Amino acid sequence: MNMRVLIIGLVLLVSAIGVIAVINNSENVVDVQAVDAKVSTDASGHTVTDISKNTGHVVNKLDMCIDEKYNESTPQYGNCTYNADVCDALNTSCHKEARTYTCYTGSVSVEKTSKKCKTDGYKIGKNKLNTGDYVCNVSDDVDSTTVVCDSKYDGNGDGICTSGESCMKFVVNGNNIDVYKRNSKDEYVKDDPTYFLAEASTEVEE
Repeated sequence: MNMRVLIIGLVLLVSAIGVIAVINNSENVVDVQAVDAKVSTDASGHTVTDISKNTGHVVNKLDMCIDEKYNESTPQYGNCTYNADVCDALNTSCHKEARTYTCYTGSVSVEKTSKKCKTDGYKIGKNKLNTGDYVCNVSDDVDSTTVVCDSKYDGNGDGICTSGESCMKFVVNGNNIDVYKRNSKDEYVKDDPTYFLAEASTEVEE
């Protein structure tokens, strides 16, 4: 009788473990899908990364990526042997004995692939910013989304605008975009005649 109860108990325990495993696997699948949903590809081949914050605005970064092949030298290891002198405890009798150890045997060239990406712009709602010649920082709050772009050519291209650099600022509020420039002055203005670089452009996508 006790043996029968024990067997029934083991069966119930195995069943419970199986149910827990199924639940955990289901949770893992959901997590992976949620992560993958943050990155997609648009019709022009851009890698679209959702960088939205919890402000209600949809902000996507548009990267053009290519797979770049390169060769990397990889060390190879194998077994080497040597003859060791092996003697008895009193060193009265010795003989040679082959010993094996792990050693470096050379290297091989292995082809690898890395992904190189260049940010072409941003899409905020239906508004698209074409910022390929700039490096930008995006700040987002409840009222609006602000994109500050530092020129790669008349600046250090770090996305931070400092005195003497050519910069542009976009303030996006719904379907409205205010565009500001900054070059010879230390404040942003809507019209700066000294701004001679190619400007980042805006467009509205339906």
